[in-house]
Amino acid sequence: MRPLHVVGVGPGDPEFLTLKALRLLREADLVAGFATVLDVVRGHVRGQLVTLTYRDQEQGLARLAEAARRGERCVVCAWGDPSVSAGELVARVRRAYPCVEIVSGVSSLAVACARVGAAMEESLFVSLHRREGGEEAFAELAEALRRGQRHVFAFPRPYDLMPAEIARRLLADAFSPTLPVTVLERLTLEGERAVALTLGELARRDDFGDLTVLFFPRQPEAERGRG
Repeated sequence: MRPLHVVGVGPGDPEFLTLKALRLLREADLVAGFATVLDVVRGHVRGQLVTLTYRDQEQGLARLAEAARRGERCVVCAWGDPSVSAGELVARVRRAYPCVEIVSGVSSLAVACARVGAAMEESLFVSLHRREGGEEAFAELAEALRRGQRHVFAFPRPYDLMPAEIARRLLADAFSPTLPVTVLERLTLEGERAVALTLGELARRDDFGDLTVLFFPRQPEAERGRG
């Protein structure tokens, strides 16, 4: 059975595409992904593009699965590295087709570590970018910040759990308004910025988009939240 590839396209700058990703994209008969992800790769695709939306992604993936069963070469694109924050998409692909191969990419998490000078082995990563299990993930974020033993990176959830809302919820959970946090926005893309704030300042900022990573540096015990 021909595998259906889930390919990480990197954090946004096409120069972060791996050589394997480029080869698979150029050889593919069908390439699927959300519109913003396909914008990164469309210049390398020779086959047919299949644009997914949140409302019709199941149908789009079923179409790719049917093509893969016919022996066509099919690729599903995901931001960054599929193993970092695309778990729900990967699960949907596996439900649609039994033979899936994950092709790692450069995660925005790796770029974020480089931007702030944090070693990954000294850090924790929490993804809130999920439809199911969001409350458990938020509780995990709060607990990691309370322990304060490592740097913490968090991916917000588009629309309803954006950076300012995360800050407001942490403040409501008795975290100090002086807790430092850096918002890393549009990593590797035009308009990239890193904004160092306190938690209280972030709670009043609604100008950050959904392509963001929050960085909470490791804190001495006396400066951690009280919750």
